[in-house]
Amino acid sequence: MNPPSEPAAAASRRPVTPATIAEESYRAAAAVIAAERTPAGVARMVREAVAWFERVWTAIRGQVEAKGPPFACRAGCAWCCNQIVTIAPAEAIAIAQHVRATFSADDLAALKSRLVSLDDRARGLGAFARGLLKTPCAFLVDGACSVYEVRPVRCRGVMSRDVGHCRWVAENPDLVYAWRDRLLPTNPYPPEPGVIADAVLSGIATAARDAGLAFTALELVAALRIALDTPDIAERYLAGEPVFAAAARPASADAGLPPHMVQAAP
Repeated sequence: MNPPSEPAAAASRRPVTPATIAEESYRAAAAVIAAERTPAGVARMVREAVAWFERVWTAIRGQVEAKGPPFACRAGCAWCCNQIVTIAPAEAIAIAQHVRATFSADDLAALKSRLVSLDDRARGLGAFARGLLKTPCAFLVDGACSVYEVRPVRCRGVMSRDVGHCRWVAENPDLVYAWRDRLLPTNPYPPEPGVIADAVLSGIATAARDAGLAFTALELVAALRIALDTPDIAERYLAGEPVFAAAARPASADAGLPPHMVQAAP
């Protein structure tokens, strides 16, 4: 995963690997929260870490895309926005701050209504049980992400070469689940952006842990429902309160599935 150009490389000019991406995103996030232990600092630590994702992915995107058909991801395509999304607590706070600062009162009320509706159905479900709902993300409005500027790192790490396959996955989660121990018929998703996203999230989590803050992975909808219902969420998070405990990501992908589906693939 060595990029052809310098922008993604760390100052030390070491080869760019998942380990070095995690280390650099950690350094960026840790430096911010150490110097600015405030609500604004929490959002800025996320921005600094996410910058590493953008730098590395921008540097290697061309060579990754050249390995196969061109990427099919375009504005207005939202087939991937029907699944569980994992975020860091700091990401939840950063997204909530952005929403409060940029959404109108009507748009905020509509978002909260969608969050409540989806969270009431999806809270505690694993990836496959969430997929079976076939319900779009609460942040999806008219086919577009309403928080695209501050979208989760995990969302940044999903790219596809085949929109038809993405639609099939969204419309047939039962088949995807049944084949979970097998290779799918095709795999149009390049691994590189996901690897970068995982490394960046590792850096954010380690920075939060070292700052004495919660770092357990959360489910996006549940976390944002909590964050937007709690005006002082950032202050309480910084004080060490377990404000996001109810939004913890389920440990099992089988969570919430009916018993007849919790079984080995045939």
